Amino acid sequence: LQMKLALLLLLTLSSTSLQDVVKDSQHRNEDRGPEITANTSSLKHQHLLSPHKIRQKRHPLPDPSTFNTNGQLKWQRWDGSLSNEAVSIDNTYVGRKDYVCKYQCHAGFYNPNSGSYCHYTNGGEVHKDPSFEILVNENNFEILEWKKGSANSAVQHSVRTCSSDEIYVGRNEYGLGKVHQIKKTFFLPWKTKVYTYGDNYEVLTVSKDVKSEHISKVEYNNNEAKITQYPSATMHVSTIVNNECSSTLKTFNFSKTYQMKRRWDIHSSVMLGEKRTISAAIPNISMEISPELSPEYSGALTDTQDFTHSTSLELNIPPNHYCRAYIAEYHFKVNIPFSARLDRTYGNGKSTGRSVTGTYENIWNGEVQAVVDRCEPVANASPCPENPDPNSHVP
Repeated sequence: LQMKLALLLLLTLSSTSLQDVVKDSQHRNEDRGPEITANTSSLKHQHLLSPHKIRQKRHPLPDPSTFNTNGQLKWQRWDGSLSNEAVSIDNTYVGRKDYVCKYQCHAGFYNPNSGSYCHYTNGGEVHKDPSFEILVNENNFEILEWKKGSANSAVQHSVRTCSSDEIYVGRNEYGLGKVHQIKKTFFLPWKTKVYTYGDNYEVLTVSKDVKSEHISKVEYNNNEAKITQYPSATMHVSTIVNNECSSTLKTFNFSKTYQMKRRWDIHSSVMLGEKRTISAAIPNISMEISPELSPEYSGALTDTQDFTHSTSLELNIPPNHYCRAYIAEYHFKVNIPFSARLDRTYGNGKSTGRSVTGTYENIWNGEVQAVVDRCEPVANASPCPENPDPNSHVP
């Protein structure tokens, strides 16, 4: 028993010592900064201001909505609370989690233990500022990948900080920083020093290798449905002339095929897949805007169907008269907001999903009417003989 207790005590002390060694190593890494090794090319460092003189400039931030080409990956203004969807890295060099941030167009890092600041580089100096933006992957919908950077060419689908500058989010083994493509350099902020790298860094990218997207669980907001009626259009005209001296019964036959178009539009630009499909019930619209759902439709987000209108009309045409009849069709467009579920599948087999909103649009011929104009006399018609007097006789 004494041997077991001794062994247990030894293991406990060894585990505690190992944790202390790891923590001590991380603290030493944070204190001494990035190491300059033989395989780190184009590495320079610049001595800057002392920590209490690191600049805290305040300039107006651009509207986060003015630049977003990465779907649900967005820059959001820092409001003091950290979103669970904020983009981060595990900085193993110092044993902490850092978050991607930017001040104006300069990417850097935010760490809760380093104050409510974004740490970044600009003009050869390290800065920190409390007015910044944090990178958020809404619903963790986008697949993010770190890809090896190169001074020779930009990495495709890189996360850009601004539309006006070729500055991207970058990292290396020491932490987060910015990649300036024109200068072909990765800039790393480290306390009061700026470290620059010509290679040995990675760039944050958004995967565009989307193979398919499917919309399901569609729920229509019927209270917000809107119907627009367009002016009537004449789809067919028929004229029948009766040159006889007695009334005649004629039949008008009308038939026309037209297309009904319907589509489901998603409000945000999240659709990327080569194959886009939807499973949804189709509203059957009446003029009172009381949609009822038909059996579920499965197929593309845009659909057309052919319909044929056929009708007949009988007319009693007087002698030496002509009559004209036509079919008037009325076009309608309905818009109904909806909410749904969007599921995306990538080429590597990964899947993501999120809630979306959109508008269902349907253009169709909702009503057809047969219209008959008043019959008119035939111009210059041969007169019909008068009916003979039954009391008269030929001598």
